[in-house]
Amino acid sequence: MISAGMDLEIITDPERMHDLATEWTRLALANGPLAIFRTFEWQRAWWENHDCAQNLRLLVLREAGILIAILPLYIADETSLLGKRVRVLKFVGTGADTAPDYLGPLVKSERASDAARVFLDAIREMSGWDVVCLTDILVTDSLLALLRADTTAIARQVIVRQGSRIPVIRLTSTLDTQMRGLSRKLRYTIRASRARFESAPNARFRISDAAHLDRDLDSLIDLHRTRMARKGQVGAFSSPEFNRFHRDVLHTYQRRGWLRLCVLEIDRKPIAIHYNYAFGGTWFHFQSGISEEFSKLSPGTLLTSYVIGAALAEGATELDLLQGEHGYKQRWATDHRATANVLAWRHTLAGTIWALRNIYLPRLRSSVRRVMRTGAAGFAS
Repeated sequence: MISAGMDLEIITDPERMHDLATEWTRLALANGPLAIFRTFEWQRAWWENHDCAQNLRLLVLREAGILIAILPLYIADETSLLGKRVRVLKFVGTGADTAPDYLGPLVKSERASDAARVFLDAIREMSGWDVVCLTDILVTDSLLALLRADTTAIARQVIVRQGSRIPVIRLTSTLDTQMRGLSRKLRYTIRASRARFESAPNARFRISDAAHLDRDLDSLIDLHRTRMARKGQVGAFSSPEFNRFHRDVLHTYQRRGWLRLCVLEIDRKPIAIHYNYAFGGTWFHFQSGISEEFSKLSPGTLLTSYVIGAALAEGATELDLLQGEHGYKQRWATDHRATANVLAWRHTLAGTIWALRNIYLPRLRSSVRRVMRTGAAGFAS
């Protein structure tokens, strides 16, 4: 139920997203650094650069005419078991080959619980979806608290699953102080690599500017693709859609002062590039490209040390390494954040078939494997 003085609008026309740009940005800034993937700029770029972006459901909550919360959703048409079409309600910004962290509503902090209740009621009453799949929500979000308290808030059954454990570097005063928490071997590698790098011809660390942004992005894509291909993997930047989207985001965030595309080069040749954002005092490491040609310099580790130094010099308090199970992240991390995923389905034919494939069959397989392991252990004894 919507409180007196509140007004909820569900916008379906994508063109109207632009009408909210100023208010949306103001609300994102007020929500702090973890709103980095919920800004108008990110959401707009994702929507305009992905073919799967359709059936917008932009929930806008106002109080006395003032924007107090916003929740960008859309309904994706997907194929489930037996080729059945299933309509999945998702966050804008997820889908295709993009999976950002820290999603959910933007909301004035003092109205978080009220807004979450309004949004959950709206989702429950919304027509056109069979399944809800809301991913990468911060575990402290009011939306999750309400769903855990009422597992029928949006459908007959709601499942809240563990999402990602995201490594974070809490920044100290200097790079030397930061390195004290690293292993002796890693400290030695960093110091030796920095000494060799700084003695190389025309060696420098720089942060890309508007004039060099496209060229540096092209270098990042090339380095990333080449390294992944040598590993026999596809990696990111594998589709024109993904590349077009990130080129849009890079230019938009550059203009807003939220981009930190960090380049390590020798004789004007990039040997490592880190794609980072800077928002609300936190840097976010999104992707990287590393040259195998200079592997003796440990260019990935080397660049991370320079990135930390640059973040410290700027007064940042954290370097968030975002999701992804990579050993180097755990070596640097001093803390972690957790996210969760929400799944729900209606008892439509499509919803039931989806649940059969994605919930019940995996549970059955897991139970069978567990029984077989138990039986095999008993037979062996």
